[in-house]
Amino acid sequence: MADANQEEVYIPLEGSAMLVADEERLELRPGMMVRVGPDQLRQILPGPEGVRFIALGGVPGTFDASPWTELGGPPPAPPS
Repeated sequence: MADANQEEVYIPLEGSAMLVADEERLELRPGMMVRVGPDQLRQILPGPEGVRFIALGGVPGTFDASPWTELGGPPPAPPS
């Protein structure tokens, strides 16, 4: 199993797979998105026809979002 430390979102595009996150098992298939938390160990087991997916990951707390990304925040400033 892969080490934790970053959260990840998996977006299956084709095929299928089984996601094992700690003790939980979830079938991955196109049309869904799944998030795995930074403290969870995870493993992806491809199905019989394989799997093609997008994985987005990041380490929590390493990015400071601009205030304009928050609901009700100020609009972004135009480039100078």
